[in-house]
Amino acid sequence: MRRIFVITILIASISYADDVELLNEAKKYFEPLSEIFPSDINKITKAKVKLGKMLFYEPRVSIDGATSCAKCQPLTLYGADGLKKSQGNNGKINPRNAPTVLNAAGQISQHWRGDRKDVEDQAKKALLGKGSFGAPSYKWVEERLREIKGYRVLFREAFPQDKNPVNVDSFAKAVGAWERTLSTSSRFDRFLMGDIDALSYKEKKGLEKFIKKGCVSCHNEALFGGNMYAKFGIVEPYWKYTHLLSLTGRLSRDIRTIPVLPPKN
Repeated sequence: MRRIFVITILIASISYADDVELLNEAKKYFEPLSEIFPSDINKITKAKVKLGKMLFYEPRVSIDGATSCAKCQPLTLYGADGLKKSQGNNGKINPRNAPTVLNAAGQISQHWRGDRKDVEDQAKKALLGKGSFGAPSYKWVEERLREIKGYRVLFREAFPQDKNPVNVDSFAKAVGAWERTLSTSSRFDRFLMGDIDALSYKEKKGLEKFIKKGCVSCHNEALFGGNMYAKFGIVEPYWKYTHLLSLTGRLSRDIRTIPVLPPKN
């Protein structure tokens, strides 16, 4: 009986040592996800977040009166519509699908081709996007917002220092503030913070393989991606994709943003 007890303790000790080694290795590539994604130019306040959440679901600033941010990025579907190509105003089909809004604020840029520098820039430019809101002008959007009951007060509360707070820049900052709170902190984050039992045995083996196979060369840091651009098709060409030419002024064939892996549970 004593021998069995000693063997059990020995096995447990070895297992614990392996887990600690895996944790230390994981810390070289990953970091825990923060509860919010702060911004130096857009301070997050309760008033901004409250307004931003309302504007995220507001369709009346679109040309068809039926398109909102939530149309392409419904939180009930983990922040993405699940379509091969997202649909904008009046059923217009976009060239690509909408990436998830969850953890999006932590990425180096927005959109697959990285043409929006942050979530605020994305929120503002989407208003005039032909395949998004389709608004004819920013002035038109501002007039619509002023006409909708309740928004004047909410904008004033969110931006008390602004003389005329109901404008598209404030719209963008409010939506951005809301989206900066959409963080999916998970058991993996608890593991990185030292809770070795946060992951199951199979999950730990999967993490070990993920690291050893080199997946971490692209999918790393807090978001498992979203922090760099890379060729799509590392081992061999996948398809021809030259959209970065218009952004960089040089031919960057097959280059795209490293996608964030699905939100962690």
